[in-house]
Amino acid sequence: MTIGTLSLSACKWIGLAVPVAALAASLIYSGGALAKGKPNPEPGTPADPVLAYINAKSKLEVSNIDGSANTVLPTPTTPRVPYWSPAGKGTTSEPYHIFYSNCSTITEINVAVNNNGVPTVVGDPIVFAYDVELQIDYEECVSNGLSFSPDGAFIYYGTYPWQRPAAIYRLPLNTTTGEATGNAELVTAVGGVEEYEIPWLDVSPDGNKIVFNRDLYSAPYTSSMGLVDMTQQKVNNELPVTPLVDAGAGGWMEWKPDCAFLPANGSDVVAFDYVGGISYIVLSNTGNIVGNIHELIAPNNNGFGVNEPSWSPDGNMISYFDGDGVKLYDQTALTSQLLVRHALRSKFLHTTKKACQ
Repeated sequence: MTIGTLSLSACKWIGLAVPVAALAASLIYSGGALAKGKPNPEPGTPADPVLAYINAKSKLEVSNIDGSANTVLPTPTTPRVPYWSPAGKGTTSEPYHIFYSNCSTITEINVAVNNNGVPTVVGDPIVFAYDVELQIDYEECVSNGLSFSPDGAFIYYGTYPWQRPAAIYRLPLNTTTGEATGNAELVTAVGGVEEYEIPWLDVSPDGNKIVFNRDLYSAPYTSSMGLVDMTQQKVNNELPVTPLVDAGAGGWMEWKPDCAFLPANGSDVVAFDYVGGISYIVLSNTGNIVGNIHELIAPNNNGFGVNEPSWSPDGNMISYFDGDGVKLYDQTALTSQLLVRHALRSKFLHTTKKACQ
């Protein structure tokens, strides 16, 4: 498949960005304005944490969009990748919910922001176990990649299976407390052979589609990206898979959260790791690729590659990892700024997912 080149004109429909300094001073997320380097001075409206990542000591940390006001959050186990649920308001009664997987469990941390703009953990961590809520075998692991329905009522995850096909599940959640309201249900089996695993996935803004990686962990060890439409009928517990990228899609992927600058009404954009850099594809309403694969951030030569893209809530910026740490990419200026040195696996808080119709 031909790889397109991202031009300045292409950036205009992906997202019209503003300089980082202006962005940090003016954007509104979850009702709290982000001031650069200090809490919001408006009384009763603290600066909200909008970026979660794993710091150099493998601890869960949150910060403002410019990397300021960073706070380490205690976790009962080593976090892999942090994911914000779209539910929650950052208050003690309706906290933000941060989830991460750790092989046989998924852990949830509830976070509130007090009037000084300091994130604090609310209550005890909630751990969902493989043999209870998650409904998988003890030999299996939960994927690094997690995702949510637009309202936060379900968390989705894939599996690293053992002696059965890989699968995608979803667990129902209480959107206020983040607690499970039942056991997980099978969304779809994937692959039909035990050698596949599902390390990464993301649910579309309309809640109907899932993009995912399907890795073959035996020779020839290929990695590809596909899509399932949850409105279609299953056959033998499997939804039909639409192939998207046959090879080179190395993992981490995320749907663009806004719809303001899309090239065609009803289309969606997905950014993903691809051959050492970050690329994007445009998808039609039916889940098929429109045009080619486009390069968004070129590979580097430091041996780490460029990966782990996460869109800012307005779709104007992308955080990513390139070996130095977490960086923020401005899509109009085509420039990057280092946010947190030696950190990785960053994820933006999206309190809403907009369906592009």
